[in-house]
Amino acid sequence: VDSNYTIGHDEIIKLVQKVARSLGLICDLYSYTNAASTVTTPVGTRWSVSITGDNVHLIPCKEKPIGPHNCEGSTRYLGVVDVHVRKRSQPGPYCGFTLDKSPLFLLGNFVVTHNCYKANIPWQVPGMPKPIENMILRYVKSKADWWTSVAHYNRERIRRGATVDKAIARRNCGRLTRLWLKAEQERQRNYLKDGPYVSADEAVAIYTTAVHFLESRRFSPIPFPPLSYKHDPKLLILALERLRESYSVQGHLNSSQREELGLIESAFDAPHEALARIKRLLLTQRAFKEVGIEFMDMYSHLIPVFDIEPLEKITDAYLDQYLWYEADKRRLWAPWVKPADSEPAPLLVYKWCQGVNNLDGAWSTQNGECTVMLEAKLARVFEKIDLTLLNRLLRLILDHNLADYMTAKNNVVISFKDMNHVNSYGLIRGLQFAPFIFQYYGMIIDILILGLQRASEMAGAPTMPNDFLQFKDVETERRHPIRMYMRYMDRVYMLLRFDDQDESRELIQRFLTENPDPNNENVVGYNNKRCWPRDSRMRLMKHDVNLGRAVFWDIKNRLPRSLTTIEWDDEASFVSVYSRDNPNLLFDMAGFEVRILPKCRQLAEGTAAQDGSWALIDDRSKERTATAFLRVDDASIQRFNNRIRQILMSSGSTTFTKIANKFNTALIGLMTYYREAVVHTREMLDLLVKAETKIQARIMLGLNSKDCNRMPPVIFYCYGAGFRVRMADGSTKAIEDIAVGDQVLGADGLPRDVAHTMSGSAPLYSVSLAKPMAKSDDSHVPLNYNAPVVRTASSMSVQSICSGISSDSIDSAHGVAEADELLFSDEFLCNEKHRLVIRVSTKGELREKACRVGQPQWSDVGSFVVESVALRYDEELGFERPHTARQVFEYNTNFFGLAENGKALALREATAHAEKMRALAVSAGASPDCVY
Repeated sequence: VDSNYTIGHDEIIKLVQKVARSLGLICDLYSYTNAASTVTTPVGTRWSVSITGDNVHLIPCKEKPIGPHNCEGSTRYLGVVDVHVRKRSQPGPYCGFTLDKSPLFLLGNFVVTHNCYKANIPWQVPGMPKPIENMILRYVKSKADWWTSVAHYNRERIRRGATVDKAIARRNCGRLTRLWLKAEQERQRNYLKDGPYVSADEAVAIYTTAVHFLESRRFSPIPFPPLSYKHDPKLLILALERLRESYSVQGHLNSSQREELGLIESAFDAPHEALARIKRLLLTQRAFKEVGIEFMDMYSHLIPVFDIEPLEKITDAYLDQYLWYEADKRRLWAPWVKPADSEPAPLLVYKWCQGVNNLDGAWSTQNGECTVMLEAKLARVFEKIDLTLLNRLLRLILDHNLADYMTAKNNVVISFKDMNHVNSYGLIRGLQFAPFIFQYYGMIIDILILGLQRASEMAGAPTMPNDFLQFKDVETERRHPIRMYMRYMDRVYMLLRFDDQDESRELIQRFLTENPDPNNENVVGYNNKRCWPRDSRMRLMKHDVNLGRAVFWDIKNRLPRSLTTIEWDDEASFVSVYSRDNPNLLFDMAGFEVRILPKCRQLAEGTAAQDGSWALIDDRSKERTATAFLRVDDASIQRFNNRIRQILMSSGSTTFTKIANKFNTALIGLMTYYREAVVHTREMLDLLVKAETKIQARIMLGLNSKDCNRMPPVIFYCYGAGFRVRMADGSTKAIEDIAVGDQVLGADGLPRDVAHTMSGSAPLYSVSLAKPMAKSDDSHVPLNYNAPVVRTASSMSVQSICSGISSDSIDSAHGVAEADELLFSDEFLCNEKHRLVIRVSTKGELREKACRVGQPQWSDVGSFVVESVALRYDEELGFERPHTARQVFEYNTNFFGLAENGKALALREATAHAEKMRALAVSAGASPDCVY
């Protein structure tokens, strides 16, 4: 080692680095080339070593290194770096292993790394002996089973409402994400190996059905957006505003979100350039960047959230607006496709009830007529969309360039941390135009369920289309058993009316022929809506049960399994039968449990005159012919309960005002949506009471806590009246006299403009010394230090840390200095959380200062410490919350003294001297203008 602490031998420097890193220390090497030789440093490459970390001061050295310093740890975090990834031309062997307990281990260069089962990466090494491979397989299998079982166990606890720590819930969501991606990778591989699952005959039948329906509607395909499209600016603004709305409630944005907002603003500023770029990408771009995926935990289920590249998202948003506008103008959508802008969800439920009541002969049962209400969920319809078939179907209604763009956008890489795969099968629901694709694809499925003839009758003539739940005439309505049909996203609602008893018996006979039931087992497990009272449920009569199962079986057989299916055991599936033995028609829609009881089957006349029900009016007679009783369904109750759990789990150290606001928002949203349905839902009323109690308990916990972080982040500028503020010209002014536009003197000696003022009345506290020292004989020595602080929170104690005693001993009778004697700094904010610490000079320092009185360079120097509340971003919570900040302010009486500013004092003395000279000049008979 040279005298300037550099090393010239490469081997020695590498050994030093190896030893240091093996001890857990951070060792960095710096090299430089020495061109000129000196006595101490020869020519050549020299190395400088930097060793840092815990206990580094204990390393024996010739010269003592810097001692230990206060730091939070020796771990360093590197920022984001750009890397180049190149694929090797030939595959090569690799291996990995899993570790017990912590998955972290060291590489040869002491870099901490890990690899494990979670990433779904194969680990087999060519040439490994079979016994060793089997042993590793058994270990990996046991570890994987333990990892998976823990994930499912915690998910079941979370789903049932058990108290789970926030970290465990977050970790469980990550584990389930990896399990889902592992299963999705397997599904994609199986499709590439065994697919396509849609046979040629099925594809031809589906395509032909779509062609015939569109031709019957006289639909003209949507062209590629022209360069001079007159609605382009409006559509672009709608798309950009929709993207910007998603960031209106977010306090902190990551780099990708900031980039997206920047692109949105630039598109607002230059719409023509943005539109030209969008149309160029729609025409030419067929390869896209990878899509990130995460899952939002709703406790009862997980919702996938996709992260799309910002520039691509703007293009997709414009295309989405363009497609919906053009499709609606060309009347692409059938009236049964929901949701729609014309009916919010509660209004849609009311319209459906009114539609049932207005059917011709809906409540007649004298001749064995039956009404069947079917509701089911299309199973895995998003995941089973074949992209090749989708492209052909889209070309029927779109320009082929748009169809190719939309199909290729679904064939991208989906990534989550170290896991990724190519999506070759299924729809990516995070795309901006995914709702358009699904509604069109779902409408093709609707036509397969209804049949081409019945679908055309429900849609109406191309020149005069039908409204929702409307037919051309009664004869057309009664021509087919399916009288009403609606699809709300992936949930299907259908009402069938069997006016002929033989027709229902024939359907039951066909069902029993295919599915014999000699022991009457169809009744077992039949859902009869146990959420209602016993006398209001569906009565499980043999004829009605068999009819319900037969209708479900018939509709299920109309759906190709390669597209989707409906399952009887699904919680979303239910078939209600209204007949001579069953007076109620039951169904569940948009979160409402509905029970329709016709007037002709009501035992008492005044049964329907109560809260929580709708009186259904017949359009022809204008009389009330039925009553719809409402309640909130169990799934919605559970969703509200999970929302309360989210509020409580995310509260942490947040303020009680935010907790109360979140609860009020959830409660208002619940009541405005369900309204009268809440009245007759006993479970919901009980849950509201429990939720309010939990929220109140959490708020009281925050109110009673001494942690300042639980208090609202409200800062009060609360200097007491009479406090003197130093102005920019050197004078002082009472704080209550300062107005907007005045200039005060800043701590750096520069003027500061007053932006706004505030005032009010509140309990005030003055912090001063517990035992103020008496002034000496020389009155020029400032001995009385007082704090320039008042406080506005009576619940907070005033502390005088400098005196070492409690705040109870502080007494205002000890003498408070005059207003112009107070220290101040414009950086000092006075709020409800301040604790002021004043350092007082010792007797020796005061005696020394007294000896310096009268000297021009004399100044009094001191400092005070302020602990205040400051808003900082919390990485764990994702938003700003108050933290305690500690600042030390030093003062010098030459600038911020106890009495007057030195500059102002000198200016006043100079002015007095000038006045004296002018008086002498006048007495001598000269003009006073000679003095300046």
